[in-house]
Amino acid sequence: SPLASPSPRSSSPRRVLCLHGGGGSAVDFERSGMADLAEALRASDFELVFAQAPEGGGLWMRDSPSKSQSTTDPDWAASAVASLNDLVRDRGPFYGILGYSQGSAFATYYLSVAPAGTFQVAMLFCGFLPLTHKGLLQSINAKSPFNNIRALIFMGSKDEVITNAMTEQQATKFASPVVVRSSAAGHHVPVRSDSSFDQVLDFSNKAQARHPTRFCSMEVTGRPTQPTLCTARSAETVVYTFWPHDGPLATVQRIFSLINFPVTASSPQPVMINVQGYGGDSISRLQGLDGEAAQYYGFSYLQISSPFTDGAGNYSLQFGNDGIVNDANPTPCSEKDSRDIVYLRAVFDFIAKQSGVLDASKVFIRGFSQNAAFALYASVCFADRVAGIWQSGAGMYKTAHTPIAPHGQAQCALSDFLAAGEQVSSCCRSNFCKTCKYWPIYPRTCAASNASRKLVDCIVAYADDLTACGSDFYAYEAMVREGHDARLLSFPAGSHREPANDWSWVAGCLGLSAACSGTCERTFASCMGGAVGSQLFQACEAQLKLGSLAGCEPGCSPTLTMLMHSERPVVTLSEGRFGRRSDLTKTWGPAPPPNCQFGPMGATGSPSSRTVCELPAGAVLPDFSVFPSSNECTAIRNSTASVGMMYSKLPADTLYRFGCATHFQNTGIVNLSYHGPVLDANMNDTSEENVTAVMALSSDSVPLAGASKKEGEPDASPDAIVSLTTLATVALTADGIVIASAELGVSTPPAMHTTTSAAAAPQCSRSGCLRGGGAKCWIDGEYRMHMSSSILFQTRSADPILDPWDYAQPGPEAKSLTPIQTKEGLKAIVGTWSSDQSPKWSKLTLHRVTGTPPAQYVFDGLSNGQPTSSAIILQNSADSKQPWIIDASLFQDPGTSRLWMAWGGHEIWISELDPFTGKVCCTPGCRNDVGTCASTEFSSHGSGVHTKILSFDDLSSAGSSAAAAFRGDGCSQRYMEGPALYMYLGHWFAFASWGSESEDSTIRVCRSSDPRGPYVDKEGRSCSHFDSEFKLPGAGSATPRGTYGSSMVLGPEGEQSVPGHPHVWEEDSIHYMGYSFRKGPPTLQNGSDSTKYMAIRRLHWINDAQMGPWPTIWQPIEVILEAGGEHAGKQLGVALSSTGAAGSIAAFDLVSVAVEESVERVGTGGREVHLTGSTQDAMVGDLPGEMGDALAPVQLGGSARSLEAGPWHTCAQVDGGHAECWGRGVSGVYDSAIPPRET
Repeated sequence: SPLASPSPRSSSPRRVLCLHGGGGSAVDFERSGMADLAEALRASDFELVFAQAPEGGGLWMRDSPSKSQSTTDPDWAASAVASLNDLVRDRGPFYGILGYSQGSAFATYYLSVAPAGTFQVAMLFCGFLPLTHKGLLQSINAKSPFNNIRALIFMGSKDEVITNAMTEQQATKFASPVVVRSSAAGHHVPVRSDSSFDQVLDFSNKAQARHPTRFCSMEVTGRPTQPTLCTARSAETVVYTFWPHDGPLATVQRIFSLINFPVTASSPQPVMINVQGYGGDSISRLQGLDGEAAQYYGFSYLQISSPFTDGAGNYSLQFGNDGIVNDANPTPCSEKDSRDIVYLRAVFDFIAKQSGVLDASKVFIRGFSQNAAFALYASVCFADRVAGIWQSGAGMYKTAHTPIAPHGQAQCALSDFLAAGEQVSSCCRSNFCKTCKYWPIYPRTCAASNASRKLVDCIVAYADDLTACGSDFYAYEAMVREGHDARLLSFPAGSHREPANDWSWVAGCLGLSAACSGTCERTFASCMGGAVGSQLFQACEAQLKLGSLAGCEPGCSPTLTMLMHSERPVVTLSEGRFGRRSDLTKTWGPAPPPNCQFGPMGATGSPSSRTVCELPAGAVLPDFSVFPSSNECTAIRNSTASVGMMYSKLPADTLYRFGCATHFQNTGIVNLSYHGPVLDANMNDTSEENVTAVMALSSDSVPLAGASKKEGEPDASPDAIVSLTTLATVALTADGIVIASAELGVSTPPAMHTTTSAAAAPQCSRSGCLRGGGAKCWIDGEYRMHMSSSILFQTRSADPILDPWDYAQPGPEAKSLTPIQTKEGLKAIVGTWSSDQSPKWSKLTLHRVTGTPPAQYVFDGLSNGQPTSSAIILQNSADSKQPWIIDASLFQDPGTSRLWMAWGGHEIWISELDPFTGKVCCTPGCRNDVGTCASTEFSSHGSGVHTKILSFDDLSSAGSSAAAAFRGDGCSQRYMEGPALYMYLGHWFAFASWGSESEDSTIRVCRSSDPRGPYVDKEGRSCSHFDSEFKLPGAGSATPRGTYGSSMVLGPEGEQSVPGHPHVWEEDSIHYMGYSFRKGPPTLQNGSDSTKYMAIRRLHWINDAQMGPWPTIWQPIEVILEAGGEHAGKQLGVALSSTGAAGSIAAFDLVSVAVEESVERVGTGGREVHLTGSTQDAMVGDLPGEMGDALAPVQLGGSARSLEAGPWHTCAQVDGGHAECWGRGVSGVYDSAIPPRET
């Protein structure tokens, strides 16, 4: 029967229930087993009650039927429990329970079934956990840590029966037990001659004081829910304790510790949080490398831990949502997801309250292996509290991808893994996780729209670390995709460990202190003698720490140049930053893959991890072309005030309110007003809003952009459209009155050209000249070549827009030919071949190009005009358009040399190609035919080989009835094709044709930080997934809701209908966009010309400080207007309007307004506000021939009244009060929020 709660305790003596070992007896245990200890305890006023085990052979728990078979019966020890219940009822109350060997194991179990408060202390000798009795162990795990009972755990170093590791595992079930290790004892209770004997007595005699944990030296009253000091504040290791949990965990005590935590400080110092999730609670020690580093670099070292051990491999800190992370829940960071969220929040709140000693803006987290995974989890969950992460020996793991985490995370939920006996292979076979995708978390923090949630992540692994290599690459990809500053350090060889001189790498990468100087770099290199070696590095750094290296300031963080003398990892810096230096080489595009085998399990063949997980038959694998929705981040971005450049983006419905053309079909004057600061008599801003607050647009205002052009007119000739100059006016207003204005004339050159050599190539007057469409150009020697079924050319000296193109020779009969020339020597064209009649098929072929331009090209892989099988690189022969493999566009990343191909109809996909052979990569970063796919058939390729990046017609409808009902967005019908891939300033742009090329095609674009996506439009909407919440403005309730993201580049204009099949290239820093179009009305049914014309336009880039770069065919314009002192007390504004003649249009796509910081006027004390600054992006004077007479003067626009010179800039105060500055853009700019530019 259940044991009744104990009656009130008597004051003396203190009664202890003693349990003998398995196979023993109560008599023998009292007389010989613990004779010395029994005598000493009785002398200390303890009463000892020795119980006899009821099972045969003197056992408390019967053995399992076989050693290979565990019991699951929760009542396996029922007779022993009943025996002790009777004894407690008859002989109690008891102060404590004492157990030896199996008696110790059973005592642990009995604590889980006895009523709370039955015992105040537990003294356990040479014990273990009953791992072969799963039913009993489940009860122990459920009730651990037994209401925080005070516990003594004893083990002997010479114990050959129960290993110390087994006893240490038992200790993890208690909240901060006192662990006593005897160097003399074996498998027995300590005797009087043992030096640990007094420690056991000391525990017994002091037990009634009940200090909160063995780490505390001060008593704590009650159970405070906030961190409470339980050691001296001046102690070397300062410990805080508290009870932060609710409900069943309310009695669980938590701690954290700090070293190098001064009582007072001249300035707050950084904090390094060390994650320690192994072995239960623990604290840091000042002695050792951690304490030495904290003192040397000047930071406080805070260690977090947990008393629980119920995770994988007895890990104590809890990851979110049972280890299940996916696109629906990428960041399981709620208190329901993990019990440690409330603990972590208390730690961060504690740091914030120590403002005089700790710097809450410089909090870093460090971990290795599973601790590194938890460091990533905690950092993402509390991204606004964390500056940076040192993540070593574990990155981010992906479902159905190698490497496999040691405990199968990302492949199995934690609960399933534990139920499978912590066997990864068994769990994968029986309970492969169908809802998992990433682990430990996906780093979605909305960093791109909220700088306070941007993380620095130093991701570290060795290439031969089968546990981590590859997961580091996944973490880097995800971090960069989400807008974080990722720093990937891929070390060549070292297995699963931290790098040598790890604290030097940590300090250097995260910038725990100021970076060592350039002089110090050179002195250090001299000390190293040009060598590379961790021990020599340690010796030279020891000299630095002693102040013996000239030019080196002790305490400086080593630079990357210095650290490369220790070991030589492959270093990839997503933002060109390392530590506090920001002038290093930035990696554009993806990181080079680590030198190890990793990737989709299906693509890599047999798993290449140390841990084996075989996919079950029919397993549904996650789609890694899809990423977590950015809707939450869009909301954050839209609600976050901007600093620096003022900007306005196109509202989501602008495209539909103003038509489908590139420009907006407006007549008359178009105005936009911006209400800026109110100035006082001294020209100071008195408005509540900062002068750089976000511009707000009313619902009826037109978004304007810095460009203006005219609407095309019917051609005078079939070869060109002639543009006329149009006018745009920009005005500065004060209280709505124009006080200054400027009128700008903007003209656009002819927008298209076809061949003028019609006599030589009459076929160019028909659609055969542009089979498949688009101006697909490449530069070959002195010629500019256009690849199509008829090849056209110009000399390089000709203008691609103004000058004619001539016929060169016939090209292959394939559709939509696109050229590629790689650094590795691949020179080829890729063509489309397809049939949409059943059986449907589609394929892309690659043909190497030999011979000389312009008219001597030879194409391989063709026989009688048809492609040979060896030319095929990708095909779908399954009588299906899922996917429709057409219209390739290739682009080679200049930084990584990886070759990418966008392709598709209905949906646009991307695949990686071998830059040597042009074959599809089945392993990331394949080169020279190593890692390419064995088959060209799409259906044979594993998950992750091809990634969907754009969609305007989801063939699968992805489970969405709204997507299935989608028919178009009012501008273009449901279809897309003809992608164009391009990279600019580290961003990937995917252009394409939205709609039907015979009826309503438009050219649009989406952007990503990674070639595989996710791609979004200017509004942050996904370009590959259906937005079911979007609805056309003014549409009735019956109108289907929803669309796909896209940003317009070029729509129908004048006589140019259905523009499509874009291609982007750059020559001499000028960007061009080629495309095809037809003349006349936009539908063939209405009689438009079916001839396809080749067209080329200039492509400009809007490099907005907030939005980043976006392409536009609009010509950028810039104007500076000033307000004087007579306008003090008035509100400034900006108005823009179209003032051109009838028949011309000036419209605007985006406006950037910068109000410069006030500049003091010499002699007047007044201030002046500027709207924009004129800048020159190129350095002058750093190349031969730029100095002396060649150096152009700075035009001041008046006489200089005074000069002020700084180390990197010079400013002149000019008549009229304004200042002109020149020099490096890193200093002396009017508005520090504007990104530095060389000016």
